[in-house]
Amino acid sequence: MEKYTRTKLQDALYSVAPLIRIRTIWEKDMDSAREWSELTKKGNCFEGEKRQDWTCWQSEIEALVIVDFEQVKASAYLGGTWERKGDHPAVSNPDISGYELQMTVEALEEIEKLVSKSDTLRLSIAQAIAACNQFKA
Repeated sequence: MEKYTRTKLQDALYSVAPLIRIRTIWEKDMDSAREWSELTKKGNCFEGEKRQDWTCWQSEIEALVIVDFEQVKASAYLGGTWERKGDHPAVSNPDISGYELQMTVEALEEIEKLVSKSDTLRLSIAQAIAACNQFKA
């Protein structure tokens, strides 16, 4: 089983809503890799960089709960995150270039839509969303 390292935000949410598992999943993003030519045009963020020095990643924030012995999952995704070749974004970019908070709220709001009102209360979903809105890294 693969071990996942929690981010600071995920640690904070665990103390507020321990029944919700929130994790970040990173995969290489082959779809966004074709954007390289645009990114390296004069004046753009990767001007002068070499493609072989960078890897494109997709991030997923996944929120998971167990309700009536069934997994209920919701995710938010962001593609096109470029990291230096050899770096793993879980270490080099754990906050997903500043999008982790927004993506976490999106996943939690989706979970909230998928479960009953009583489960929303039992799982402390509203408290987790409120904690996100107050979180400072």
